[in-house]
Amino acid sequence: MVRVSCSVLPCALLMVVAGAVLPACGAPPPPPTAGDDAPEAFVGAGRLGEVFAQAGAWLHSPLLEAPRGATRVAVWLSVPAERSDDDLVIEARGTREDGTLTTWRTVQWRWREGRQRVGRADLGAFVAAELRLPVADADLIDGLVYSAVTPERLEPAGLRAVSSEVTRAITLPGVQPRSAWGARASAGCSSNTTKEWVSVHHSVSALQADGSTDDHAAAMRGIQAYHMDGRGYCDIGYHWAVTADGTAWEAREAQFLGAHTGNHNTNNAGIVFVGCFHPTSDCNGLGATTPPAAMLAGGSAAIGAIAAHYGIAIGDTTVIGHRDNPDQSTSCPGDHLHELLPDLRDIASGGSVTPPPPPATGMVQGVVWDLSITTDASLSGELNARLPGATVSVSGGPSTTARPDDSYWSLDLPPGTYTLTATLAGFAPASREVQVTAGGEQWASIGIAPEASAAELTLRVTDDATSAPIQNAVLEVSGVDPVQTGADGTATVAVAAGELAITASAEGYLGQTLTRTVAAGDALTIDIALQSAGLPPDDDAQVELITILPPARGGCGCAADPDGTEPLASLLALLMVLLVRIPSGRVPGAPW
Repeated sequence: MVRVSCSVLPCALLMVVAGAVLPACGAPPPPPTAGDDAPEAFVGAGRLGEVFAQAGAWLHSPLLEAPRGATRVAVWLSVPAERSDDDLVIEARGTREDGTLTTWRTVQWRWREGRQRVGRADLGAFVAAELRLPVADADLIDGLVYSAVTPERLEPAGLRAVSSEVTRAITLPGVQPRSAWGARASAGCSSNTTKEWVSVHHSVSALQADGSTDDHAAAMRGIQAYHMDGRGYCDIGYHWAVTADGTAWEAREAQFLGAHTGNHNTNNAGIVFVGCFHPTSDCNGLGATTPPAAMLAGGSAAIGAIAAHYGIAIGDTTVIGHRDNPDQSTSCPGDHLHELLPDLRDIASGGSVTPPPPPATGMVQGVVWDLSITTDASLSGELNARLPGATVSVSGGPSTTARPDDSYWSLDLPPGTYTLTATLAGFAPASREVQVTAGGEQWASIGIAPEASAAELTLRVTDDATSAPIQNAVLEVSGVDPVQTGADGTATVAVAAGELAITASAEGYLGQTLTRTVAAGDALTIDIALQSAGLPPDDDAQVELITILPPARGGCGCAADPDGTEPLASLLALLMVLLVRIPSGRVPGAPW
């Protein structure tokens, strides 16, 4: 075996030998993820059980796609006031580009205040991330927001010092200064004193403010901590903020470059409306609302003052939503706020505040019935399958009880998309999605099955040749989210009775699909043996492994990060294996 290190070959030769395997020494790192451009997920207490999937003693989040070069998961959450002192464990892991998984890392809490906590987990490079928390801790989550980011590389604040006279020259009547909400000092923000347009955002905050001034100030501190301690920004990403009571707040000083719109922060003034205003997703239980008149008035006044100071002519190209900037893939600032942008512009230009009219409602109705008797809702009455007393609830909204005589129920809801869930003791809950239109009437009956109709499968995946367990094999079962095997090669899933398709796959193995029919109450163990994919034969060449060793510190001009987290240093620290073809007849190990 021939070993070649960076101290033996010059960097240029290494790059030729390794090709795309090794990056050029000193290659620039991926750019940081800017503000609301970070892929983000959020969920409230009311939907945690729906959004997160249970696997054993843990609740697992869906996979969150990450931007190029992402290395960190940032977490911001709130807990019930009476549980603010309780310990809470959340873990994160990433999926690498080659499909392998990082180890689970515990989220380290970097900031805590009252009900809020902000933390992060650095995982190395990944392309998707997920969280998990113990099932027993689910009642500790009031609101949870998390994102996958490439942290900023901050310069010392002194290198970016700009005269504070620039900020003091901006007079915004009624705007609360940073000191009013207890803002922390910026740490290395870049200068950008010009502003040419205004971008409007919504915060989708983990803490839903209760209306008091103190609570709104706490929400501001939470956003700043999430941006600084979680995402690694130099300060809160927005320049101004508006809370539901109409108070306008100074956020990041306007003399600095913002971090709120991907690749379009230069000369862009960012103002955030604190809350979630996207009705079609119901903000995943974080309380979708329409901005109240007070918020509309306060935000418009702030926008008008910003435009006046910078000489911005208010119009539909200069006061826009985050989503309206070029190349943005986001719903921000939410449909409810986005549709009010014309009102914001009119009021900011000197018009009067007209409270938005309450939305017209539509009716959704149906019955709840027993699926074990019939799968046809229209036959449920004839077959005595109705379930009086069942509860039908709207995620994050109202609920109703099915009538005693015929199990009929109805709800009046504003236009939007809703998730309805039917529950009754002794039955497994079931959900369906419904679209409500103004003045419309829609049937949305829900069938639920007795708990006994469920079955439990223990799936064991092994190597066909050695019978050794295969860890991290992916199992896809009909009607169930994919799961992965543990160190013992097994995973357990709960399924509905009936015929199931089961697919097992693992890196380096040929996938296998099989079908099984399970009955209600079954508890089965199914063994799945996977064959190795192997390597294709090569009659014309022998294969020898050549390992490229990492360079000594400082070699080839490849900078090494002092804390060991520099992506390039981490890559060079790995043992790289190249497959080198040796022509037939050459003796392995002979001189080159």
